[in-house]
Amino acid sequence: MQWDQRGAGKSFGENTPVETTNVAQFISDAHALVEILRKRFNKEKIYLAGLSWGSYLGILLAKRYPQLFSAYVGMGQIVDVQKAREITGTYLRAHAHEVGNQEALRDLEAKGRNAHETWLFAFGNELYDKTSWLPLLAAGLFSPQYTLHDVMNVAKGPQFSGKHMKYNAIKGEIMDEVTEFALPVCFFTGRYDYVTPTELVWAYCEKLRAPRKQIVWFEHSAHFPFFEEPKKFTAEMLRVLEETRPPVH
Repeated sequence: MQWDQRGAGKSFGENTPVETTNVAQFISDAHALVEILRKRFNKEKIYLAGLSWGSYLGILLAKRYPQLFSAYVGMGQIVDVQKAREITGTYLRAHAHEVGNQEALRDLEAKGRNAHETWLFAFGNELYDKTSWLPLLAAGLFSPQYTLHDVMNVAKGPQFSGKHMKYNAIKGEIMDEVTEFALPVCFFTGRYDYVTPTELVWAYCEKLRAPRKQIVWFEHSAHFPFFEEPKKFTAEMLRVLEETRPPVH
């Protein structure tokens, strides 16, 4: 099951209360959903996976409620937003210079961070071997869960949350504030991901303490390994499940 959190996807609404757009509220929402799933499927523990912004919430949820999860899987794991932006900017300028893309260099110079997403897509660092967001849009259009109206609203959610989100769950970055877990942790990391740079995910994995920890590299992916390499993603999720399955009494 995928969760469209308040203010996003099918949960987006123009009347979403601004005061509820904060990380602490989203963690509370996620916890409520977890309890519903545990009851529905009659499971003491379930598996938690988070992508990108969802990985920020996911890692905090796994830290706060380890007794509810057999394992946590992070994809495009957020660990340090400020350092990620710096690494991304340095990479994009260096790559644009290397390939002689003067348009990218001018755009990055003029717009700075506001130009990052455009060139991350163009250089294959959001979707490997793709140069735009159109494959993601197409996936939404053909999803049986989403109507055309839902798809047309997709961009409004991030715009709303980006404007109003309050980060009130921890004081600093994940890298510094969340370094010990009481459950297995695994990161599915696209080799070409410069949205959440791989070097930061590697450094975070090295730093954290957990009963089990692992990075799984997706060699033909950037920021969306589940979308870019679905067969490998499925196989690796099944492996995680097998290796962390609670014993049968």
